[in-house]
Amino acid sequence: MRARGSWWIVPLSSDVANHVFGTGLSLPDLEDPVEATQLTNAIAPLTEALSRLPLRGAVALVFTQYSGGTGAQAAAVVREGALVFGPTVQKDAIDEALAHLGVQPEPGQDLFDSVGLGQWRSMDDLAGAG
Repeated sequence: MRARGSWWIVPLSSDVANHVFGTGLSLPDLEDPVEATQLTNAIAPLTEALSRLPLRGAVALVFTQYSGGTGAQAAAVVREGALVFGPTVQKDAIDEALAHLGVQPEPGQDLFDSVGLGQWRSMDDLAGAG
């Protein structure tokens, strides 16, 4: 789906990832500090698959996990087949990844809102968008 400007958002469920990249996604619990350290291993098949595609520019991989409250977020950036940022699990991880892509903030907005991600504040909102 088209985000603001020239940005695109591609939600990846495990089934979609399996169909497109030949590998599913099994992410660790981002709210558990010990499990979150496994994010690099968990997304390795995805980053390897992205490195084989003829992509121009960079791709931000962003992950959120909500179980009440604000939840946790993680992000990584792949450029020209190499992981150039992250993966990191921390507050504002998505904004940091977007900064690596060169996103500039709109006045009064963070980078998350500047690309239009703010319109989907929950997974239910994102799943219903078309």
